[in-house]
Amino acid sequence: PRKRMILKMSNAEGDVLFCCLPSDTNNICIQARSVEVGGIIKNFKSSSNEDQVGCIALAGSHYLLGALLTKPFIAVWALQKEQVYLRISCVGRVEALACTFDGVYCAGAVREKIYIWEIGSGQLLAIAQRHFQTVTALRFSDTGTHLISGSKDNSVVVWRVPRLLSEGFSNSGMEKCISTDGYVGHASDKEQTVLHSWSHHTQPVSAVYCTQGGKLGRVVTASLDRTCKVYEMESGQLLCSLLFDSSVSAVMADVAETWLFVGLTTGSIVQVNLYLPSSIRGAGASEKGRAVFKGHSKSISHLCLSSRGTLLISASKDGTVRTWDIRSKQTLKVMSLKVPVTDMCLLWTSLTLKCTGPLKVPPLKPFLKQPFTSEGSQEMTAADNDSLSSELHLSETQFEQDGNSHDIDQMIKTLSSKSQEGAAKMSEVSQEKLLAEITKMQKIHKSLFQFTKESLLNSTE
Repeated sequence: PRKRMILKMSNAEGDVLFCCLPSDTNNICIQARSVEVGGIIKNFKSSSNEDQVGCIALAGSHYLLGALLTKPFIAVWALQKEQVYLRISCVGRVEALACTFDGVYCAGAVREKIYIWEIGSGQLLAIAQRHFQTVTALRFSDTGTHLISGSKDNSVVVWRVPRLLSEGFSNSGMEKCISTDGYVGHASDKEQTVLHSWSHHTQPVSAVYCTQGGKLGRVVTASLDRTCKVYEMESGQLLCSLLFDSSVSAVMADVAETWLFVGLTTGSIVQVNLYLPSSIRGAGASEKGRAVFKGHSKSISHLCLSSRGTLLISASKDGTVRTWDIRSKQTLKVMSLKVPVTDMCLLWTSLTLKCTGPLKVPPLKPFLKQPFTSEGSQEMTAADNDSLSSELHLSETQFEQDGNSHDIDQMIKTLSSKSQEGAAKMSEVSQEKLLAEITKMQKIHKSLFQFTKESLLNSTE
């Protein structure tokens, strides 16, 4: 009966939109709405008006993550409840968020660095740095094997996620911090973690998108230089470059990779047929290669397609979300949210939102600020080992004398507390080494920058 109930609910409910509302006055950060009906399903609230969410990401079908605009925190909501489930402290304000489709990993951009966490345990698995300015866009491939990042330095980088996660940190906690040349770990390893790095844009990158197929998919980048560029992920080849009348703020492609939907800062949405010759679909081409969706008055913040692929959903900073019929280019529904919508994501079933009974939810722990080391939790000083051994011997003696379940619980608590103390000490040591290494690298980068600048000025003179 339970399986029949779940199947019935899944068929009855359609796609669900999560709209990010950073300036709402009722402590509502995110609003869940039905795509088909347009009605409000749930309001996800914050603890105060100051907690304004700038970008959001779905972690599987159970959790919703939102990065605060003015604070170094990530707020987490369980989809069954409206109140904040967890507040995660970060090393800085998170500019962009992305999660894998299965909800296992989460990537967050803090300035020019990209942090990758395991959602279930909260462990920091990698710190990637290749950009020189703030990262503005993040996106995982559908298989989770690649991560695409765009930055204000006009560059786009495709990362190999398995290589990022498999290297392992050293005791200093710096072995997986990626250098600017794209290599990870010690100089002797030279394990390249960057698949491609593109610098074809002349203005900051505003959005990135990856089609289905993993490494065989396509990467679409959008920029404020009024262009969209389509790359082949495996070879890194630039397939086409599209020029538009104004800056591009959002991009989306259908599953068949036939149509490309491009959102502009003017509020228009342009549909481009990728199978037509470049002379027809290029800039200034005839209406045969392009179609325009008109209705929004301000910049498009996000685009997505329904699960059936027949509807286009657009969010704009004019405070509305529109549902379009792709064939007729007509607006089917207008959802007025009264405040600018800065981000949006789509869930293909609302089963988790509507289920009121017992539901198994995967664990989620606060994200760690320091790198996780598999050896660090097991390494303790000799004094800690002696103390732990004496405690263990004492607990065994008490258990042999009494044999009560109470003594068993006490022994478990003692062992757990001693292990946590040893791990905390190792974390403090690794943190000091990490800060010293970061200071050293910053000085080196500053010296290189000054040397490059002086060399360029001397050459021009």
